[in-house]
Amino acid sequence: MRVAKGFRGRYFNLAAIAATVSCIQLHAQEVRAIQLERVVVSAANSEQDEEDVTEDITVITAEEIQERGYKTLKDALASVSGVSFTSNGGFGQPTSIYLRGLRSDQALVLIDGIRVNDVTGLNGAQYELYRLDNVERIEVVKGPQSGVWGADATAGVINIITKNSGKKFLSYGFNFGTFDSRSFDLSVGARVGQFDYLALLSTFKTQGFSAAKPGSGSPLYGSSGEDLGYENDPYSRRSYLLKV
Repeated sequence: MRVAKGFRGRYFNLAAIAATVSCIQLHAQEVRAIQLERVVVSAANSEQDEEDVTEDITVITAEEIQERGYKTLKDALASVSGVSFTSNGGFGQPTSIYLRGLRSDQALVLIDGIRVNDVTGLNGAQYELYRLDNVERIEVVKGPQSGVWGADATAGVINIITKNSGKKFLSYGFNFGTFDSRSFDLSVGARVGQFDYLALLSTFKTQGFSAAKPGSGSPLYGSSGEDLGYENDPYSRRSYLLKV
């Protein structure tokens, strides 16, 4: 009887080991079946896999924009290492972006490969105007790109890729927030033969808040403009996009 018990114990141990090995093999097969999504970047003026790009590049995807609740270009860029910004107030107020500490006008901003830097301003692009309602991804290349894009890309390149429509769709959305903020987005797209088209209407309006504050020599120093009854800085924006 003692021999039978010992044999039975060894049998159950071997069965448990075999079951564990089978589970590991099944798990390994599942892991091998998972394929990472191929990310192609074009900010270097040619399409390359992200893993093959030698420059210091960060890609912000549409999924990340949605999950983290980014609404403006400034919000998204603030999450990238080596990028800092200054703003003169709330929505729509002049904003400067600094790549690796260089001047804001030394960073080139592209939308689908088209330059949008304002040559008449001091900040390069008008970062405060760009919302992320129809953005597929944002590519941030940090470091000199003057050899490819010219002198206004000394600090790097920010390439904004808008969404494409590969099938027929209609989407819309409403948002409400603090400072009496309201936004509405409507987009429609379809494929006609060998062509795709995408049309977008986006509106945003807010009462804003006062960016003015008492100076350090004032007895009211430390109080906010809202508490003192200062006039708010409202902002409204309406944009249209047609992409074929």
